[in-house]
Amino acid sequence: MFSYMTAKLKKVLGDMQLDADGGILHKRTERVSSCKVWFDELAKRGVGQEDNVLTQEVWNKPGQIGHYTQMVWQDTYRLGCYVHRCPSMTYVVCQYGPRGNWIGDPIYEMGNPCKTDDDCMCSNCKCSRKEALCIVH
Repeated sequence: MFSYMTAKLKKVLGDMQLDADGGILHKRTERVSSCKVWFDELAKRGVGQEDNVLTQEVWNKPGQIGHYTQMVWQDTYRLGCYVHRCPSMTYVVCQYGPRGNWIGDPIYEMGNPCKTDDDCMCSNCKCSRKEALCIVH
């Protein structure tokens, strides 16, 4: 039953994995560090489109960009991570939802940074003034 439910969940959510060598880091630090590694794919590879659309060309660049694009995908607002330490390796697996990374779709809607909650067009969103982004609550 577990494998069936996991497969069903992955269809809806999706997942990202990072294998980290050695090191004894606090689990929270490992989750945050893993997300930073995935977010840094943008600086290393870029998306290369002014219109911010996920294209086959962007997807097939050397290296990976899909972790970054999934984390910032317009409709994704849930991210949960699990850390497991083995003797020689630490595994970090994160699941996110709703799933994104659809070829031909915009990664996110581009617009002006928010200053107040009224600037946010999504339902249940609040403006994070520090980041100037609308955050789903």
